[in-house]
Amino acid sequence: MEPFLSDGSLLALESEIKEAQLKARGTKYLNVLSRLEGLPDFEVAKVNFNRFVNGELTLKELDREIDKHVPKKSE
Repeated sequence: MEPFLSDGSLLALESEIKEAQLKARGTKYLNVLSRLEGLPDFEVAKVNFNRFVNGELTLKELDREIDKHVPKKSE
């Protein structure tokens, strides 16, 4: 018996599993960064980060979006 199916379905499944693992790791990392930045709403950061990953935002635009949600520190 061959370890890989001829239609590539096993390889596709393995790829999906790796992608899910990377997304989970990315979400944990983003959660930590959100706390360090002082973002009160993790979901806003997650949505904007996903937009960046999907190519909808540039890095500069992502930075501006994050800045909109960071509480201003009084001097």
